[in-house]
Amino acid sequence: NAKSAPHIGGGHFYQWSRAEELSKILIDFIKLD
Repeated sequence: NAKSAPHIGGGHFYQWSRAEELSKILIDFIKLD
């Protein structure tokens, strides 16, 4: 079960970095307006 712990953490980090990327795209989109 210890092997799955880092996997969950990595998945959470991936979700966070992806959300950060989406927010940056959103900001650029708003700046275009």
